[in-house]
Amino acid sequence: MLEDFGKKKSFKARIEKARKITSTIYNSTAAVNLLRETTNGCDLLRPSITRFATEHLAIESLLKHRSVIQNCFTSDQFRIALGINDKKKKKKIEEVCNIVLTNNFWTKANIVFRVMDPLVRVLKVVD
Repeated sequence: MLEDFGKKKSFKARIEKARKITSTIYNSTAAVNLLRETTNGCDLLRPSITRFATEHLAIESLLKHRSVIQNCFTSDQFRIALGINDKKKKKKIEEVCNIVLTNNFWTKANIVFRVMDPLVRVLKVVD
């Protein structure tokens, strides 16, 4: 059932953007370390039983750490850690920066989270 929601066009777009954010961060050890410093050691990603539940948890974590993530993406030190000076990486990093710094993503990610959260809670109880 969760995966069916993930196939909906509006949900899929938000999930893909959330994936872009987390993969961009986790592709750089230096960026991960800087983010952990600002979140008191918290990770954005946690393994879960299903892929979609993992994505739900990632969106929850992104929402929880929204201001820290936005501050990181405006920090030169963080952007350098991501590889902004590498011509091959620059376009992707700038795209992710635009996602992170736009309210539209956060508003829609919050909607996805609120719709999916009750289902994930039920699955946790049943499991």
